[in-house]
Formats: sequence, structure tokens, C-alpha cells
Amino acid sequence: MPVGLPPLGGAVGRSRMRISASGYVSWLRCPRRWFIGSKIGLREPVNPRMVMGILVEDALVGLMMESPLGLHLPERSRWAAWHEDDVEGLVDSPKPESLDDLHEWISAKVADAAAKVIEIGSHRWEEMPSKTSDYTWDDMKQEEMERMLHGGLELFLEEVQACFEEGGGPLLKQWRTIGDPHKVPAPRWDDKPCFPVPSKVQSLVLANDDDEQENFTPLPGTGDVSWAEAWEVARPWIKDPRVWQPQRLYHPEGWSAGEMDLVLRWRGKSTIVDIKASDTTSRFAVWIEPQLAFYRFLWSATRGLSGLDESLENNAVDEIEALQGWYLKGPTRKEFTPLSEDELPAFSEELHTIWQEMTAADSEPDNWPECSCGKCEDSAESEEKCHIRIFGNEVEMPSRWNDLSLDEIIEKMQPRRPAKPLDQMQSRINVVGKIGGKWGPLSNHFGELVHGALLQTGGQSHAVLEEMSTGAFPDLRTTPDGDYLIRNAAPGLWRNKVRLYLDGRSEFLTGDEIDDSIETTRLGLIQSKANVDGLVVGRAMRNGQRLGGKPWTMFSAHLWDGKRVVEIVAFGRSIVSTLSELEIGDRVLISSAELGWRAGLPQLRINPRITRMEVTSRDWQPTDGLPSQDL
Repeated sequence: MPVGLPPLGGAVGRSRMRISASGYVSWLRCPRRWFIGSKIGLREPVNPRMVMGILVEDALVGLMMESPLGLHLPERSRWAAWHEDDVEGLVDSPKPESLDDLHEWISAKVADAAAKVIEIGSHRWEEMPSKTSDYTWDDMKQEEMERMLHGGLELFLEEVQACFEEGGGPLLKQWRTIGDPHKVPAPRWDDKPCFPVPSKVQSLVLANDDDEQENFTPLPGTGDVSWAEAWEVARPWIKDPRVWQPQRLYHPEGWSAGEMDLVLRWRGKSTIVDIKASDTTSRFAVWIEPQLAFYRFLWSATRGLSGLDESLENNAVDEIEALQGWYLKGPTRKEFTPLSEDELPAFSEELHTIWQEMTAADSEPDNWPECSCGKCEDSAESEEKCHIRIFGNEVEMPSRWNDLSLDEIIEKMQPRRPAKPLDQMQSRINVVGKIGGKWGPLSNHFGELVHGALLQTGGQSHAVLEEMSTGAFPDLRTTPDGDYLIRNAAPGLWRNKVRLYLDGRSEFLTGDEIDDSIETTRLGLIQSKANVDGLVVGRAMRNGQRLGGKPWTMFSAHLWDGKRVVEIVAFGRSIVSTLSELEIGDRVLISSAELGWRAGLPQLRINPRITRMEVTSRDWQPTDGLPSQDL
């Protein structure tokens, strides 16, 4: 089954508490760079080829979803028409009599799909808040997109030809009897989309409803397989662009997840494929083998969630026979031997150990993973400055600082009142009180299902206890009500109430476990807000759809104060114009930001009713008139 749901009712989206294929590869390249990019969330500037690669892969998927047995737009890509919400002009598809007929039919749609890549890419590039300046989207050429799409189709048509020459493969009988024999079918435009969580999509009649069988229309052929049937049978499972819900596999224990590009299933066994909009000479090409090994591990770990229809004669398709990389420039097919069942336990242990190191990394520099690439350390030999070396050459510093050294810039970053240095932000505290009133699981603001409880001290003072993420502190559910000392809780504020977040570092102590030397904090003295002053070194505006299709928007920015970095976030209507207009290189003084936590790291939330911001533009010069201090 190429898609699934996470255990424990956790969030189906990306999580900083799970290891992914890209996270694993990033860790292998350099654990410190992984921490900065994935855990802190401070990404390096985007270049046009990153945008192009994603869109070209999507367009290739759209072309493979075309059907020579159904309806199509003459010489148009259904993928391009879907982006315009315009599918008028559908006509009967021609019946191909040869491989050349198939090639001619699908090739006629390539130019239209490539043109849509250029159009969508231009819009996305303009919206990118942090991007390279050495070359732009205007340097991307439609001819290059067309060549890559033709290359991907050539690799797929090789599968179609092999399927035809092998008489349709071992599953042809099921295809002709019941239609697509897989519980999660290969997406095609003429069928309805298949959602991982259909109960959340009320407006659609879904293909995997018990009473709905439209996606399982049997193939019409008899006797020898036709070329049109070979196309249908050989079509792989691919990420359906119409499905906004994540199409991922989740480890049964919840600590890893992955989303594959393509899975070939027509031979009766499966081949996992990763699509690369590049060639084998790319400097990242060496990392495809560990990436595919991760997918192979995850596939094996989730086989208890078999996606095969009961009508299949056996579960042979659960077996992985090959791993492939499809390089669209060339095109080139690179194949790897999958790990054997005997090798998987050791690989699983390696991944789990890495995941434990990932989750242990938090805001304290002593807990940051080591650098292995040799490029993270700063020449000033300061461990806390190493992060600036990751992006310092790419970030647009204020023009008034053009002639300053890094040490001089750091000196300029001394916090203005009422802000304090980020390393003085209250992070972990110990509190004493009575635990009761347990609740959950309920969704937090990231959509993660967490448990909570009420902590009460003498009088009317109370605070909410909550897991930092799904399953972050299982003891909260099982510990009996009573008096405890809670050690290493992370303080915060949510909806004007003090909240203490619990994770793997937190503990409940009672009786003889309590040491008189443990310093505790009174609830009324907990720091739940923060005043910070820093330079914007990263920003992002993300939007998407929730499981039921409802849109969401999130703004985030990273502030650097010369030593540490902290993430600033705002959701929905809290994204005021001051935030959306921030630029990398601006200096920002923020007062009364709400303190929160995610994946063991502090996260400051903007509440427009109480938070105040003072922005000094990166373009401001002393000749323009001095602000409150010389910046």
C-alpha cells in the first residue's frame, strides 16, 4: 500500500519529530546542517531549479495519468487543464495499434504541459521569500522542460513495452475481471481521486468508498493484451495531484514516514522509483541509493497495512524486487539491489538511533549534533555562531553593514530594551502542584493529537500540561492524579493561559525522588511571553489545505541575535501586514510575543492584540535619520 495513516492519531502532515528519507540523507551529509535546516527550519535560499524539479515531476505524473482507453483533450495535457479548471472539449481517445501510436499520442501533450510548468513556476518563484540572486526563473527554458518530460515518458514507455511483450504480466486476469486490483489504484484522470482519509472529504464520492466501484472498471480486452491495456496495467502508483491530503507511509511505531514518487506493480512484485529532474552527474546523485534504501525499509515496516484487494491471488506485490532512480535528463534508469530481509533489522536500528539523536537535539548548543561536512564552523571558533556560516553568504545583510566583519555585525546585534538575548529566554523549569483533570487526545494548533491535564497549586493558580507533540510524553496519560514535582517542563502561553509542554526530557517526581536541591518556579512567575531583538535571516509564507479541504496559512520568520536563532510564527488572521512585508535583512524588535514550543525548540507566536513590532528596514541608512539607537 503506497499510502497510509500515522499511528496514535498523529498529524498526517510533515512532522519535525519523524525521520524522513530527505531527513536521513540530509543527516548523512551533515548532522549539523540537518539540524539547522530541518529542526530549526532555517532553509537555504531557493534556486529556480528546485521549483522547476517539483513542477516537472508533477507534469510527468499528469501525463502518465492520461488514458488511451478513456477521454482526453486533443493535444492538451489534462494536468495543465486541471490547473485552469478547464476540461472542456473532451473527446474519445484514439485506439493505439502500436508503441509508435502511443508515443505519438502522448508526445502531442508535452509542449502544453511544459508551458504550464513555465507559467506556474513563474508565479511560485515570485512568491518565494528567500531565493538566490545569481539566476532567476527567466533563465528556465520551456525547451528544457519538454526534453525532461519526453525523457520521463521514454522510461515509462519502456515499461509499457515490456508489459506488452510479457502478455500483460501476471495481474492481467484480475485487471480484466475486477479492474485495478490494488486497494490504492494507480491514479488516472478518468477516475475519481482516492483520499487516504475519505471521511474528511464530504463533497466528493470517493473511489475507495465501500459502495463506490467506479475506479475498478474492468479492462475491455480479451485474448492477447492490447497496447492500450499495456499502458493501463503498466501505469504505476503515483502521487495524485488532485489529492491534497499527504500520500505517505508511516512507520507503525510513529518515528518515521516517507512519500514515494512512483511504484511499479505490473510485474506482480514492486519496484520503488524516485524521479530526478537532473542527470547522473549531479552532485546530489550519490545520495539516491540511501534515499531508496529508506523507502525500501519503510515499505517492509508497513506491510501489515497491506493495500492489496482481497481478490488478488497472493501478496507477491508486497515484495520489493528493485529500486530505481529515473533521471529525466538523458534519460537514464539507474537500478539498485534492495536490502534483503536479513539486512533490514540492522538498517532499522541505524535509522532509529539517528532518530533518537535527532529528537535529542534542542535549543541548547551543547545538544546540537556535530558537524561532519567541515563547513559549519565559524572562523571565530565560536560554537554558537556556526549557524551563521550556513547562510551568511546568502542572506542579504543591511546595506549599512556592507563593510563590517562578522564580529562587528554581532556587536551591532546587542538587544535593545525591553529585549533580552535569546540565550536568556526561559526554557526549562521545575514546578510543583497537583495533577488532575486529564483530557485528550485533542488537536493542537499543528493538527497533532496530544494529551493534556490540569496542574493546580495552592489557591486559584493553575496551568495546563500538554504533550509537545503526539506521544511526546506518554506518562501524562498513565500517571495517577496527585501531587508531583514536574522537572524540565517547557513554559509557554496559549489562548491567554499558561501552558507547560512536556516531552522526553520531562519527568514526574514524587516522594523520595524529590531532591530538596531542585529549584522550582511558582506558576505566577513563569515566563510565558518574550521580548526579542534580531535580524531576519529567513522567512516563509506557507499555505495549503487541511484534511477536509479547508485552507490554512502560516507565516514564519527566523531572527538571529548574534548568538542564537528563534522562529517567529503567525497563523491565519494573525498574519498582519507588518509580518507579511518583512524582508530578509530587516532588524526587528518584538515585545510580548507568546512563548510556545515545537519539537523541543522555542517558537514565538505573534498575537496582534498584544504583540508589538518595530521594524528597521535593511535599506535604512544613517543619513535617513537615526532611529532610537544607532543600528
